Amino acid sequence: MSYITIGNATVPALWISVVAALLVLSLLYRKDEQIKALNDVVFTYVLVWKLSYIPLSFSAFIAAPLSVLYFHGGYVGHILGVIIGAVQLYRKRIIDEDFLKIWGKLFAFIFFIHALFVKDMLIVLLGLVLLIFWWRRPTMLAMVLTAFFLQLATEWNSVTVITYVLGVIVIYGLLKYKQQLSSFIVQVLVLSMVAIVIQQTLPEQTKEVGEQRDFTLQSLSGETVSLSDYEGKIVVLNFFATWCPPCKAEMPHLQSFHENSTGDVVLLGVNLTKRDDGIEVLEQFVHDYSVTYPILLDEQDEVGALYDILSIPTTYILNQEGRVVERIVGPVDNGALEKITDTLK
Repeated sequence: MSYITIGNATVPALWISVVAALLVLSLLYRKDEQIKALNDVVFTYVLVWKLSYIPLSFSAFIAAPLSVLYFHGGYVGHILGVIIGAVQLYRKRIIDEDFLKIWGKLFAFIFFIHALFVKDMLIVLLGLVLLIFWWRRPTMLAMVLTAFFLQLATEWNSVTVITYVLGVIVIYGLLKYKQQLSSFIVQVLVLSMVAIVIQQTLPEQTKEVGEQRDFTLQSLSGETVSLSDYEGKIVVLNFFATWCPPCKAEMPHLQSFHENSTGDVVLLGVNLTKRDDGIEVLEQFVHDYSVTYPILLDEQDEVGALYDILSIPTTYILNQEGRVVERIVGPVDNGALEKITDTLK
């Protein structure tokens, strides 16, 4: 997921895109009751999606209550939010052709604005085409193209995209295109398969964002640790400070990742000691969060500068040759780390 850095805070670009799209449509349809209902449904979905993190990751929430601000219920939370939002829509009795047109425009706006943050001109162009289709001819063709574009140009889960688009098409089709409904469903499935095939046949772009950057630091336990000591293993470098709220939020997730990791994956915490509040505070921090993976002390900020650390937390994933293959700005959970490291094994 792409993040936008605002001061010392990191905010997912997708969140900004959703808020911006809702604001634009609210201004364009400010007298329309349906946009108000849409805002209510989106708010309900986000609330359920976020708060479902508490029961689904209860131990992590208890260890760091502020983690609810930075994490969510994942795929299960998404499904719960969609179900409750759908029930809310049904009770409002406003699902008609005009509502689905506004919904489609919202989705097209989100896709286009998010594409601008990603700064990939191909995705921006696809987003613009999608937006124009929804604006000028809000028909089933626009929805069919939505399925194709989303799968071709984004990293979103294919099953989620297909399920979402087919669900809207069924509702839309029952309202206006009953006789053509099966044809539209077949079109979506065929184009979805085409998009998946194109994704798989495109030459794989390297994810490397940096060369080898070896360093040597003292650990909190007094050992001398060099990055080159872990050659042949996947290394996760997490840069943090004890005063940083999102750093606190991700600690239970990092510890869980460490406990579940196999011998070919290593997690190293790099404390930006020069920017932090001292060794005693760090020792208490490590004790409070029951951290058992190695904590390295960057006392001169040399490694922080070497890895261009501006916002924290920042996490780097290094492959077996010690090269950087992924950079994550903002808090990260154990599921995301497991997914990334599994692809490198």
